[in-house]
Amino acid sequence: MDKERPVSPVNGQPLPRGKPFTSETAREAARKSNKVKSERASIVAAFRKNLNKVFTNRGGAEMTGAEIIAQSIFKGADNGNAKMVEIALALIGEKPAENVNINMADPSIMEEIRRRMDGENA
Repeated sequence: MDKERPVSPVNGQPLPRGKPFTSETAREAARKSNKVKSERASIVAAFRKNLNKVFTNRGGAEMTGAEIIAQSIFKGADNGNAKMVEIALALIGEKPAENVNINMADPSIMEEIRRRMDGENA
């Protein structure tokens, strides 16, 4: 064990390596955390403000920010973008299917095959 490592005044155990956690480093960490939170809050506030703002597209049609986002989600989903489909389903409260079995035959077709195999003609 390293004898030069400082020990805790509370329990006498060696302090962990790295930057010591003091009131000064705690203050610095809190400042950084608060800065990040305030920046994120300002971006969220600006985004929410623009959701209700009316924009005019190239064709002259007016749409709110929310309508523009919804339209882009629909276009992405229509183009086969799986993430856009997932977002659309989440917005309407549906959970996307975890697994899809594409090899499963239609039950009516399976019944028709069984009848034909048994010698019955439809």
